[in-house]
Amino acid sequence: MLKRSLSILMALAMLLAGTALATELTLSDAPGTPTQAVVLSLEAVWLDEVRTPYDIQVLEPDALTMDTVTDIYTFVAEQGNRPARYFPEDVQQAIADMYDVDIDALYMTEFMRLHAAQAQPAADVEMTMLLDVDYQPGQLTAVVLGDVSDPANIVWHVVPASATALGEVTSVIPQAVIEQMQGEDILFSLLTVRQGQRGGVVSAPAQESEHVQLPSKTAYDMVRVGALTDANGNPMAEDFRIVVTEESVIVTAELAKIREHVNGLEEGAIASELERIRAHVEEQGLPIITFFPEAARNEVQLLLGAEVDLETLVAYEYVPLITENYQETYGDAIAPFTFATPYQPGQTVVSLLGLPRADAAETDPTLMDWAVQRAEVNEQGEVEIVFDQLALIGMGEQTALMLVLSEPMPETAAQ
Repeated sequence: MLKRSLSILMALAMLLAGTALATELTLSDAPGTPTQAVVLSLEAVWLDEVRTPYDIQVLEPDALTMDTVTDIYTFVAEQGNRPARYFPEDVQQAIADMYDVDIDALYMTEFMRLHAAQAQPAADVEMTMLLDVDYQPGQLTAVVLGDVSDPANIVWHVVPASATALGEVTSVIPQAVIEQMQGEDILFSLLTVRQGQRGGVVSAPAQESEHVQLPSKTAYDMVRVGALTDANGNPMAEDFRIVVTEESVIVTAELAKIREHVNGLEEGAIASELERIRAHVEEQGLPIITFFPEAARNEVQLLLGAEVDLETLVAYEYVPLITENYQETYGDAIAPFTFATPYQPGQTVVSLLGLPRADAAETDPTLMDWAVQRAEVNEQGEVEIVFDQLALIGMGEQTALMLVLSEPMPETAAQ
C-alpha cells in the first residue's frame, strides 16, 4: 500500500506539471488489438434446402487471440511486412487466386475470436457479419479463418467473402472446413483495400488549458502532431486529422468519477469521471485499473501478460481527443506521443480510451465505454499508441478521453 500511495503521489505531481507532444501519426496495416467490438450482429446458416440456422458466436479475446494479433501486429507494424505475408505461402497464394488481387495491396482491418457450435456438417455454412464500419458494397474483403484445434500449429483457411451491403460482410465456409472447426474456437481475420483517399495530416491547434488533478490533464495546449503518412511513408489526405481538444461535459464528468474512484469526493463536490477515479485510488485505496470494466481489465492483462500485476499500474497522463474526416475502413492508426513523464524504452504501458455512453446515468460507475489500445515506448521515449478503427470512428462523433497507464517510475517503485 505504501508503494502504491507513493506512486500515486508521484503521478499526481507529474500530471500537474506534465506536457505532451504528439508527433507523427501513421495508419497501421494491421490491428493492434482484437476488433470484436465492431461486430453488431452475426448470423450463420447451413446452405441446405431450408437454410437451417447454425450457431457461430463472437467471443471476447483469450490469450491465444491476443498473442496471435500481437504476432501479426509486430510482423507488420514493427518489421515492415505486408499483412497477408504473415500467413503461410500456400495461404498467400490462395488469397491471390480466390480474390484475383495483389496480396501486398491488402490491409488487415479485423481480427477476432469466434466459436462454432458442435454439429454434424451437412453443407457449406454462410456467415453474415454486420460491422460498425462502413465497408462498401462490392468492396474487396478477403476472409482468412484460423483452425486452433492445435494452438501451437494454427491452420489457416481462405474462404470466399464479399461486402454485400453497407457494413455487411458475408463469407461462405466450405463443408470440409467447418467439419474441422465445428465445436472449436476460430480466429477470424479480414483483409481489405482502404476506401477513398489514403491518409491525411494529423495536427492539433494550440489551446489554453486549465490544469486539474489526478489523472491531471497534461499541458495539452502544447500537444502538436506532425505530418501524417501511412506505414509505407506515403503522404495521406490532408483533411484527416486527430485533434487534441477541450474537455467535453461528459469527459469532465468521467474524470471526476475517476477521481472519486481513486481518492474520494470532497464534501459538496459533483461526481464526475475523474473525481470517481481519484476517490477509487486515494480515499478507497483501490488500484486505478479496478475502476475500469472487467472486460477491459481482462484485455489489459492479456495484452501485457500474466506476469504484470495490474494493480501496480498508475496513470500519469490523460488527454481529450477527437478526429476529423477519418475514412472508415482505413483501419488502425499509430500515434507517437512525447509526454513530460519520462517514459523509458521498454517500459510497460497501455492506453485506455473512453467514449461517452449514450445511456449512461450519473449513478453508473462509469459514463463511458472503455476500450484498450495497444501502446509501447519506443527508443526515443515516445509512447506509440495504436488507435483502433472503432475508436477513431467514435472520436469523429464525440470527445474521447485517453489515459496512459504504466508501471510506476523507477524512483517511486523503488521506495
